[in-house]
Amino acid sequence: MAEMHLPGFAERARNGYMTNELDDLKAASREAEFAAERSARRLEEERAKLRQKEKEAAELESKLEQLQEDNNRSQLELYRAQKDAETAQAKLKDLDKFKERVEEDHEKEIEKMKRKLEREFSDQLERRSELLRAEQEEKDQSARHRIHKGDNIPLLVGGRQFLEPRTTFDNLPNKFKRMISGNEKYNIENGSIRIDRNPKYFPAILSFLRDGEKCSILPESEQELKELLEEAYFYEIPDLVKLANEMIVLSSKELGSVIHKKDLDQANRFIGSSHKPVVHLSINLKPFKKEFMSTAAMDHVELFFKISESLKRHFNFLCAPDLKNPGLFWNFYDQGNLTHSLSFVDRTQDRENLKVFSPSEGARSLGETRTIPEVFLAKFLTMNLSQSDQTRLVDLQFWRDLLDCDIHT
Repeated sequence: MAEMHLPGFAERARNGYMTNELDDLKAASREAEFAAERSARRLEEERAKLRQKEKEAAELESKLEQLQEDNNRSQLELYRAQKDAETAQAKLKDLDKFKERVEEDHEKEIEKMKRKLEREFSDQLERRSELLRAEQEEKDQSARHRIHKGDNIPLLVGGRQFLEPRTTFDNLPNKFKRMISGNEKYNIENGSIRIDRNPKYFPAILSFLRDGEKCSILPESEQELKELLEEAYFYEIPDLVKLANEMIVLSSKELGSVIHKKDLDQANRFIGSSHKPVVHLSINLKPFKKEFMSTAAMDHVELFFKISESLKRHFNFLCAPDLKNPGLFWNFYDQGNLTHSLSFVDRTQDRENLKVFSPSEGARSLGETRTIPEVFLAKFLTMNLSQSDQTRLVDLQFWRDLLDCDIHT
């Protein structure tokens, strides 16, 4: 700028003002420069930040691209994995189907082999059974031959072994005769005749076949006698059937006022020890051919027990068969001594037409006819009876009611 020269104060003032303004301008210029520098620095800082942001953005973009690529790869791998899974699933299904076919074929093959083995085993078993049957049949045949020809007969009764001489079965009619003679079929076990029966009474049966009425091991109770009777029917021993029936009647539990003894020895011991008179009924019709349980014999049994109920306070009543003295007897004892004996069997007739007299017909003893009431009435006369008992017992109507018939004095 061209310097202006003004005269005087005005010029000086003007010069001074100008100087101040210039200073102000310079100051303003410096301030502007400072501001420009600060702006430039801020701009530079912003640019630096922007570049940093751009760099970070670039890095983020790069990372995003990397992530995108990774995601794409992951998606691809997932897709491939899904495909592989589908393929594996399909292969697994195929494998399951194959396994099912294999198992089905295997089961069929096993079933086929099983049927084959079963047939073979069944055939072998059948052949073995045939051989065993043939062998057993041969053994049984040999055993039967020994039984038919041997002196001793082996018996297996209810699992219990017995060995009995052949002669035992020759004494009385029985089922064994037909067995050992080959006329009746029977089973063989371990070389013995097998009989599926209770062995409890078999010793008694053998004893009876050996000894007949002398057999001493027969049971005494009514129940056991009934069981023995069943065995006697099974073995078809009519003599034992008769004897068992007789003993059942004589041991009936309903006849409680009568004392029962199995044999005469026991009866004699009782008679000797009795403090009251004894009335002894002995029935032994076995040796006769006529059937034992005749109507007349049963009438005697019934009457005997009727009287026992009415007179049991004054007499002891005893039932015991006299196996040594066949017949039907009413024997009366006093202090162990026989006072009267009434026989109700006609011995003059043959055994086919044996006559047993009923109680109302009277007894045939020593050629005379005597009745049971007559003997009792005679006994009453020797007994110390009360007046009421004597009146009742001597009354003929009492005996008519018992005998169910007329009684004549």
